[in-house]
Amino acid sequence: MAMLALSSCHDSSRDRHPQPPPPVPSPSTVSARVASDADLLSGPLARGRSGDFVLENENLRVIIQQPGRQWLSIGTFGGNIIDVSRKSASGTLLPDHMEEFVLGLNIENTANYTDVRIERDGSDGQAATICATGPDDLLELANPSSAIIEFGVPLPPSADDRDLPVDIETCYRLESDARHVVIDTTFTNQGAEDLPVYMTEYMNGSGQVEFFQPHAGFGEPAFTNACPTKTYVSCESREDGLCDQCNFVAYSGVDGAAGVSYGLIHGEQRSSSFSTVGINIAVYGESVLPLILGVVGPNYTIPADGELVLRRYFAVGDGSVASIAAIRDEIFGFATGEVSGVVSSAGEPLEGAQVAVYQVLDDSTDPPSLFMVNHSRTNAAGEYRLTLPPGEYEIRVNSEGYPFPGDTPSSLTVSVDTALTRDFALPEPGYLDVTVIDEIGPGPAKVQLVGFDPSPTAINFINGFTAGVFGDPGADSLPYGVAQAFFIDRTGTGERLPVEPGDYQVVVSRGPRYSAFRQNVSILPGQVTTVQAEIVQVVETDGFVHSDFHVHAIDSPDSEVTREERVAVMLAEGMDFFTPSDHGVRADFLPTLQAMGVEDLIGVAASSETTTFDYGHFNSWPVTVDPESISGGAFDWAGAAPPGEDFPAYGNYNLAPKAIISGLLDDPMDNLVQINHIGSHFGASGLAIDTGKTPPASSAELAAKRLDPTLVNAFDAGFDALEVWIGTNGRGAILNEFLGENAGDWFNLINQGLVRTGIANSDTHDRRFTRTSARTLVASDLDSAADLSAAAEQLAAAVQAGKAIGSNAPFLLLRAEGVYQEQAQQAGLQTEASTTLSVDPGSDVELVATVATPEWAAVDAIEFYINNQPERTSAVDAAARYRVCPDLRISAGDDGWVSEKVVVNASVPGASRTSISVTVTLANLAEDAWVVAMARGSDGVSEPLFPILPASLARKGNTSLDDLIDGNLGEAGTPAFAFTNPLFIDVGNDGWTAPGVASGTCD
Repeated sequence: MAMLALSSCHDSSRDRHPQPPPPVPSPSTVSARVASDADLLSGPLARGRSGDFVLENENLRVIIQQPGRQWLSIGTFGGNIIDVSRKSASGTLLPDHMEEFVLGLNIENTANYTDVRIERDGSDGQAATICATGPDDLLELANPSSAIIEFGVPLPPSADDRDLPVDIETCYRLESDARHVVIDTTFTNQGAEDLPVYMTEYMNGSGQVEFFQPHAGFGEPAFTNACPTKTYVSCESREDGLCDQCNFVAYSGVDGAAGVSYGLIHGEQRSSSFSTVGINIAVYGESVLPLILGVVGPNYTIPADGELVLRRYFAVGDGSVASIAAIRDEIFGFATGEVSGVVSSAGEPLEGAQVAVYQVLDDSTDPPSLFMVNHSRTNAAGEYRLTLPPGEYEIRVNSEGYPFPGDTPSSLTVSVDTALTRDFALPEPGYLDVTVIDEIGPGPAKVQLVGFDPSPTAINFINGFTAGVFGDPGADSLPYGVAQAFFIDRTGTGERLPVEPGDYQVVVSRGPRYSAFRQNVSILPGQVTTVQAEIVQVVETDGFVHSDFHVHAIDSPDSEVTREERVAVMLAEGMDFFTPSDHGVRADFLPTLQAMGVEDLIGVAASSETTTFDYGHFNSWPVTVDPESISGGAFDWAGAAPPGEDFPAYGNYNLAPKAIISGLLDDPMDNLVQINHIGSHFGASGLAIDTGKTPPASSAELAAKRLDPTLVNAFDAGFDALEVWIGTNGRGAILNEFLGENAGDWFNLINQGLVRTGIANSDTHDRRFTRTSARTLVASDLDSAADLSAAAEQLAAAVQAGKAIGSNAPFLLLRAEGVYQEQAQQAGLQTEASTTLSVDPGSDVELVATVATPEWAAVDAIEFYINNQPERTSAVDAAARYRVCPDLRISAGDDGWVSEKVVVNASVPGASRTSISVTVTLANLAEDAWVVAMARGSDGVSEPLFPILPASLARKGNTSLDDLIDGNLGEAGTPAFAFTNPLFIDVGNDGWTAPGVASGTCD
C-alpha cells in the first residue's frame, strides 16, 4: 500500500490506505544471510550466484540479487528478487520458474540498488529483513514513450526519460511460517517541490507458468482497465470496508512447474495492467488507457523533502491461482466462504483438471463478458479447493482431452464462513497411441490431429483483447483446423493421449525431407485407437544442413518452452542444427542434447538475440557462453553508466547499431551477426532506413530511441546476414513481408554492392504449433549431425559466403554455366562451388534451377530475379519500403520446364517426390549481373502445405473434417516456397560490379 510520510512528522490524514496489523510471528525458523553456493536454487530460471542474499523460512527460500549492473531482461540492476523456491511438505526445494520483477517508477525509471544489506537476520525469532538502497535510473529494456506514440499522443515530458531527485530503499521482510515476503519501498524526495509520479511494477514469470489476473483471467491482453467498483468485496484492512479484488496477479505453474505458483499482491485500488512480449506491467491506482492517452496525470505524489512508501507482497503458492488468492485473503482480511470437491472421469479421480469461478458481467456479448475471480487445479486425488468472497458465481471445469461435462457451467452461491461441495464428473475420452517408423526404424516425428476440438477453448474478451478461462489462449495455441499436436522422440513411440470422441485425421510428418502419413480415425469413449505410421525420406539434400538460426525457449521472457521441448520440436521437424537465440541470454544446449541422448541426431551452437526496444534485434552465433554471468555473457546493448546517471540528459545513450555489431563480433569464436525480422530495423518501427539511397540512410528521430541525436546516419553495414523470411507468420511472411518488403531491402543492398546473405528462420516461441515453416539450408561437407555442434564456426562461414537457401519444403538449387576464354565455367551454391561465374563479354549464360520437393509440397513456378530493381511502395514522407517482382517466371508446362514424379517406396502412401528442372538462357551478356531464383506454389494451382505446415488456412469453406482434408486448393494456407542466395556473373573476369540502385516498377 502507498503511505505518505513527511520527514518531520507523519500526517495520518494523508494515508491512502490503512495497513492491516502485522501478524504475530510463531516461534519458527527464519533467516537472512549472504548466499553461498549451497544456498543457490535449482530450476530452469535459477540465476542466483554466490554473494547474493537469502531470505528463508519453513515454506520458501528467496534469493535477492547482489547490487550492480546485472544485464538480464527487465532486471538491469541487482537488489531485486531473482529466484524463489517453495518447500514441499518434506522440505524439498521445488524448482525455480520465476525470472524477476522490478519496480517501475514514473513508468520509465527503476531503482538502481547500489547497496544491499541484512537489516535483521532473524536469529532472534523475529522477522528477517534485507534492504536495498540506491538512486533511480532508466529501465532500459522498455521505452514506453516511443511505444505509445502509436496512439497519437506523447508520454508526458515529466515521465519521459526523466531523472528524479529521489533515493529509493526497498526492504524485504519474511516472517516465520509466512507464505509471502512483505516488500516496502520508500521513495525519498531530495527536492524542495512535490514530485508527482506514476507507479508501476514490471514482472516476468517466463518459466512454465501462466499469467492470471482477476477480471481478465489467463493470458496477456494488451491492457486492462481498473476493475468495476461493483466487484469490490468486504475486507477488514480498509476503513471503508471494501477491497478491490483486482489487487493481485498470479503465475500458475504447469507441467514442470506444477506445485509452484507466484503472486504479486498489493493494496492499490483501481489498478490495471499492460502486457507485451511476456512482460506484464502492473499500473498502480489507475487504468492504463487514460494514462497512456494523457487523460490523467501522475496519481502519486512524493512530498517535498518527504517520503512515500509503496507496500507489496510477494507470495509463493502451491501451483494454483487459488493458493495466491488465499494469501491475499489472509493479508487483507477478506470475508470468504469455501468451495471444494473432486473431479473425476469414468469413476477415477482426475489430476490436473482445472476449475474456474467467475461472474457474468454482460451476457449480451458473444462470448459473454466475464469477471474471472479464481482458479484451481486438482491434485492426484482429483481434489480442488477455492476460497471466494460471498456472492453469486458460475463454476466450470476443464481437462484437456476430455469433453466438457453437460452440467457446467453451474451456479454457485457463496456465503461467509460456509463450505460448499461441488463434484464434477467429466465424460470419458478416447485414447490415441501412435508409433512411427521410417526406412531405418523408429524415429522422431510430429503428430497432428486434423479436425475440430468439440470443447473449444473458453475465452473472455477484455477491451477487445482475448483472455482465457482455463489457460492462456495465446500461449502455444493451435492453428485453425488442428485439434491437437504432440511430438514423438527417437524411440518412435508416443505417450497415450486422451482425445475427445469424434472424427479426426492423424497426420505424421518429419520436415520436408520426409513423406507425410495420413489416417482417418474415429475416437470412441473409453477405447484406445492405435496408429502405426510409416514415413520415408523422399528428398535427399546431401551437402546441405537444415538449420534454424532464430529459436526461442524458456530463457526468453515470451516463451514457456523448456529446453528439452525445444530440442524435441527441432527433431520432429527434421532439423539438423539450430541456434537457441533467446532474448538477452546466451544458453548452451549441448548438455541438454547429451542428457536426452540425441547429440548424434542434431547439433547446436550458443546464440543470443540482442533485443533493443526501438531499433531492431541483432542475432549472433556461435558465441562464447560465460558461466559466471547470469545472462551467459549476453551483450549489454544499452551501455553502462554511473549509478543515477543512466539518462540521455547526461549524454548516456543506447549503443548505436555500429557499436552493437562490432561488440557482438568481438568474440573469441568466428561468429556472424544477422539482423532478425529486418522490418523492425529498416522499417518505420525501427530506424526507417532507406535502402534505395546510396549509401542507405536512416530517417528516424534517434533521440526518441535513446540514441545519440548527433549521429548523422544510424545505418551500419557491418552485419553478415539478413533474416528476410520468418516462418512464424505463415502465408503473410512470404507474400507480404518477404516479397512485399524484405526482399526489396535485400536486393537494394546487393545493387549497391552491399552483398549480405539472406536467411530464413522460424522465430518460434511455441511448442505444439511449431511455426517452423521456414529454414535455412547451409552448404556443408559434413554428413553426420554428430559433427555439427563442433563445426558451428564452419557453418557460420558458409552463411557468410552466401552458400545458403531459404525454404519451407522445396530443395531449390541454382547454377550458372558459361564460357570464359574457351573454358567451360560454372557457379553454384554447394560447398565446393564458386558463387561467381566469369564469362566472355557478349556470351550467353545458362541458368539452371532444380527442385526436389515432397509430394505434399507442390511447386508450379520458378522465378528469376536478375539485377532486380525493387519498386518503392511507401509514400515519399513515410519510411521507405520496397516490393519485388520477378524479371522472368517459368510455370509448369512452359518451355524449359521439365518435371518428373519419383516414387521412392510404392508400398508407403505419399512416399514420392517431384523433381523439376528449369533452364533459361541470358543471351549476349555485356554487363555484370546477379541472379536469385525462387520456387513457388501458386494459389489456385497448387495446394497449400496444410496440415504439415498448418498456418493461415482460410476458415471460410473449412468448417468440417471433410473440408479440411480435401486439399484446400484456393483456400489460402501457406504455399510451398524457397529462394536462393545470389550467384554473380562477372563479364570479362575483371571483378563483379554492382549495377547500382534505380527506381524499379513491378509489372
